[in-house]
Amino acid sequence: MSVRGGIVLTGRHVLIAVLAFFGVVIAANAIFIVLAIQSWSGLSTDDAYRRGLAYNETLRQAEIQRTLGWLARADLVPLLDGRARLGVVFTDRDDVPVEGLVVLGQLRRPSHERLDQPVELTRQGPGHYGTDLDLPLPGQWDLRLRATSPSGEIFILEDRLWLK
Repeated sequence: MSVRGGIVLTGRHVLIAVLAFFGVVIAANAIFIVLAIQSWSGLSTDDAYRRGLAYNETLRQAEIQRTLGWLARADLVPLLDGRARLGVVFTDRDDVPVEGLVVLGQLRRPSHERLDQPVELTRQGPGHYGTDLDLPLPGQWDLRLRATSPSGEIFILEDRLWLK
């Protein structure tokens, strides 16, 4: 026991201080756990088992795409009205624009699943496809597109884009 400035420090005071400290730590951890459970389901894909079984097909599709020789460059540009323009340029291995594609996909926000948007790109010029979107937040967006040619060739584009 010590007397300092008129306050007597007893075992009871030390016990209360230790219990209060750990009570605050436990309360903070409980709040973080509840917020984490409520904000994300933990499910990253609906069909992980089937996708795992189809991995050889995924590898085969990647090889077919590699032999196709197409290249794609995607860009996400902010517009003045708060919207954004998604543009993709498709070329073949000889840098010739690829024409006649049907381009469908999804623009995903990694941190907010509720903001994911389906996209359908229309022809804007030779090999250029695009659309305007309402994107509520700047930052990182993940793009996954499937471009199908009139002859049935399929090109998959996955890209990470940044909206300023």
